[in-house]
Amino acid sequence: MIDFSILPAITQNIIILISVVAIKIVISQFSTDNSMRYFRFYCQRLSDKVNKPSNSHYQQKISGLVALFITLTPIIVIVWLFEEFIAIKWLWQSLLLYISLGSFHFSSLGNSIQLALKSDHKNKARELLQQECLRDTSMLSTFGLSKATIEMQLLKHLQLHIIVGCCFLFVGPIMALSYRLLLEMHYSWNTKIKRFQYFGLASNFLLQLVLWLPLRLYYCLYLLTTLGQRTPLFLRSTWQYFFQLNTNIIIMLHALKLNTQLAGVAMYSQQKLRRSNINSSANQADISDIVNASKQLFVIDILIVILLLAIAIFGYLLPLITS
Repeated sequence: MIDFSILPAITQNIIILISVVAIKIVISQFSTDNSMRYFRFYCQRLSDKVNKPSNSHYQQKISGLVALFITLTPIIVIVWLFEEFIAIKWLWQSLLLYISLGSFHFSSLGNSIQLALKSDHKNKARELLQQECLRDTSMLSTFGLSKATIEMQLLKHLQLHIIVGCCFLFVGPIMALSYRLLLEMHYSWNTKIKRFQYFGLASNFLLQLVLWLPLRLYYCLYLLTTLGQRTPLFLRSTWQYFFQLNTNIIIMLHALKLNTQLAGVAMYSQQKLRRSNINSSANQADISDIVNASKQLFVIDILIVILLLAIAIFGYLLPLITS
């Protein structure tokens, strides 16, 4: 039997990641993820306390930066110091990764929304989508619900699964936890909501910095699943977004692959946010596109798992070959 502790670090980390993800997927089928609810409650109460509408825009920006610093720093320092007393490192790393990962129910949620739309139960579809969507879904049409569901599945999968895994593999479990806490602050203080337009700038900017490299790596893997005559077109159409600090590059590639429109105007807390349509020359999103989008994300996930297993095996065999 192989001693886990003597395996190369990269092999250990990949085994931990795949194992924890598998456990999280199984658990997500039976219960919702509430691991961050108390932290979300704290973020809401903190913003109520320090984010005053009477403050100037500059004061709101400074308040948001200070709130980010005083929230994130103590938690990370405490976790880092506590790690020194842990005897079984892999178990501690697995626990931090499990907490950092979000729920894996978004695919089944998309299927539920699709079934509701097929049965012409739009209100049920709106209620299901509203559970995981910041935007107001009460007035969305079938096309709007399909489009919003596709975007929700893509962005939640990236933010709660892919980026967490990248942080864990590239830096470590404390970075994965730090990122998840930052993401929850971004969710709580989203700049799309008018009252957080300035207060949430610091968390939004830092989040986009963390997202930039992992998103581009995911973009490259996504392109591998589109190899063919249309790949050069995908590259030309998405290149303009490559250096932007946002998720447009992935949304555009996803829209091109599905041949559908994404983004556009959305309502947040009864305030209309005008966003440019992505892939505006394509068809409006349809109910069938929800399933197609889920299948496409699943194909990329399979590719990622194969790549990770290959790296883990190579990391294990390399010392044996060179010794």
